[in-house]
Amino acid sequence: MQRPHIGRVGPIPPLGGFGGFPMGGFHMGGQNRRRDPFFYILVVQLLHKIYELPNKPPVTLGIMALCTAVHFAKDLSPDMAALIPPLDYGCLSPFSVVHGGQWPRLLWSAILHASDYHLYYNMSSLLLKGVQLELRVGPKRFGALVAWLTLLSQGLYALGAFWVGESYPRWRSLSRAECACGLSGLLFALKYALTHDQPGFSTVWGLPISLPTKYIAWAELLLIHYLIPNTSFAGHLAGICAGALHVHVLSRLTSWDAIVQML
Repeated sequence: MQRPHIGRVGPIPPLGGFGGFPMGGFHMGGQNRRRDPFFYILVVQLLHKIYELPNKPPVTLGIMALCTAVHFAKDLSPDMAALIPPLDYGCLSPFSVVHGGQWPRLLWSAILHASDYHLYYNMSSLLLKGVQLELRVGPKRFGALVAWLTLLSQGLYALGAFWVGESYPRWRSLSRAECACGLSGLLFALKYALTHDQPGFSTVWGLPISLPTKYIAWAELLLIHYLIPNTSFAGHLAGICAGALHVHVLSRLTSWDAIVQML
């Protein structure tokens, strides 16, 4: 998740627009905006990686296509852009969700991204994790897992940040001023699910730091927060907590396979 620089956190009116959202489109991908040419080089490299995959993960690629289409909606179709809330109306504001009942933010905030590079890095990370996990458990089970972990991680962030912000005045901004976007919470949840039971050691981002693989998600949480302060530490932490809650508690209390078969 990333904390976008926005002027306000817009309310969602009870009526009007698609799904209760005001019209107007997503302002991050405007047609009059010139993009960094290096971004296109990265996109071509990512497409080449997808092309070289011997087995294409359909759910992973579908999510990547959805996030990309939403981000570039104004470039693709004005009609499509009209269905998408502006970033300040769709980002994850804990106060707006818990106190204002603006529940659609839980989903929109995961799809919206603050910049081209924010989108690229999240899609690259999703491809890496999706290839491993989707091909292991199958598209149907992976799709259900993604939907569940997205709602769980976003919900934990909204509830946790709201409780901390409203309980401790010093952290009031966590509840009322922050507004996160991007699916990094899901990515951290998937990272935890992939590595929590892995033996051996792994390095973090190729750095000369070797840690037990099961702790890699926690190491990345701290490293990203240190290197990129604008990211949402609380959102990433909520993702890890969602992954841990699913792996160690919820999946043992319910029959996950039975739930998937009902879909």
